[in-house]
Amino acid sequence: MRTYRSVVKRRLPYTANLTQHPSSTERGNRLTLYVKAIEEELSCLQRDGIVEPVDHSDWATPIVPVRKRDGTVRICGDYKITVNKVCKGDNHPIPRIEDLA
Repeated sequence: MRTYRSVVKRRLPYTANLTQHPSSTERGNRLTLYVKAIEEELSCLQRDGIVEPVDHSDWATPIVPVRKRDGTVRICGDYKITVNKVCKGDNHPIPRIEDLA
């Protein structure tokens, strides 16, 4: 994304439809082996305007660090225990080939 900024959209045209209680936090897991790498990656993401610090949020999800081949860390989130619990299912199945003919 950093190399090809001119072709990557900053915002996607997507809105998540949530159930009644759209607030979720979960206790994080132990990330002691990755703390320095996570802090460095978050600093880069903040510098590039991808993330921004907040004082408080109704939403939180555990960070899942994934070590990349070059030794850096990709920051992922475990959304199955937070966001996915409150998202409504997408009722638009992929059409079958027979239905398109």
